[in-house]
Amino acid sequence: MSEKLRLYGILFVLLTIGFNLVNALAIKSTEGFLEENAYKIALMHYMIYKQDASHRGDEHFQVGADTHRYRIYEFGSQSGLDSSVIIGVNKEFFQERLKALVYRLFMIEFFLIASIVLLFQLMFERYTRKIREHQEWQRMLILGLNHRLGNFLSVHKLNTAILRSFLGDDERIIRMERSLEKATADFSIFVNLLKTDSKPKPKLLNIKPYLEATINLFEEELQGKRLRLSLKDLSVRMEEADLKDLLYNLVGNAIKHSSRNISIKTLKNRGRVILAIVNDISSTKSSGMGLGLMLVQNILKRYRYEMKLKVKRRYSVFVSFKL
Repeated sequence: MSEKLRLYGILFVLLTIGFNLVNALAIKSTEGFLEENAYKIALMHYMIYKQDASHRGDEHFQVGADTHRYRIYEFGSQSGLDSSVIIGVNKEFFQERLKALVYRLFMIEFFLIASIVLLFQLMFERYTRKIREHQEWQRMLILGLNHRLGNFLSVHKLNTAILRSFLGDDERIIRMERSLEKATADFSIFVNLLKTDSKPKPKLLNIKPYLEATINLFEEELQGKRLRLSLKDLSVRMEEADLKDLLYNLVGNAIKHSSRNISIKTLKNRGRVILAIVNDISSTKSSGMGLGLMLVQNILKRYRYEMKLKVKRRYSVFVSFKL
């Protein structure tokens, strides 16, 4: 709705500027034409006066008129012997014709503006309808794929649970479970991207256990790397699924793209909870978060939270949660 109002505002400004320019040019040109026409009529009255000295003009043109009330044209004889003759033009002569022009001009512009707005409305509605249909098709496609993949992962989770009942806490089973959890988190990004217009229903969640659970998913990637943690029991207002997706993408990106050192810290500052994640970027890893960054920005935008991202020698991200 706000985008539609913005487009209508742009159209209104363009039409206003355009028609104001047209009006200014039309009035300027008409004034010149009226001036020329008035001169020709005044000359005609002068010629009549030369033939009939009793001629005093008409309601708009007066021979020998008062210079304060009329626009004056002064004519003299070709021989230069006779005195000049003043022909005055009533100012209403110009005003009436300009008013008539402006009235006709505004009527034409009114119908032109109405036609342009109607055409714009029809084109805009057609365009937005196609966009909505395409977005709905994409939404259904993503939901369908996610549903199929969800069923696939659920079957494998059930299979690993059965294996665990026979093999116990076998390292291979634990790795399979972690892989399935990571795959589930990876697929959830598609569903979360569909929540752009939905209003979140946040609740207070302690960020520390969610961070610890997220870090545990990347145990294999952390091998040979140094992880420094400074986590406090601090609560943020978010939906659980959104917090999990947020942390999975931020923490996962920091770990995957690090060379050796990763630092994750939570703190409270000026009524806000701050999540700080810093790593040393590996030269063998591509920088950037791609679709993950889009997801993070989408989540934070819905909650009106802030994020600062710096990627130079180090990858640094700071997320500020309002309390």
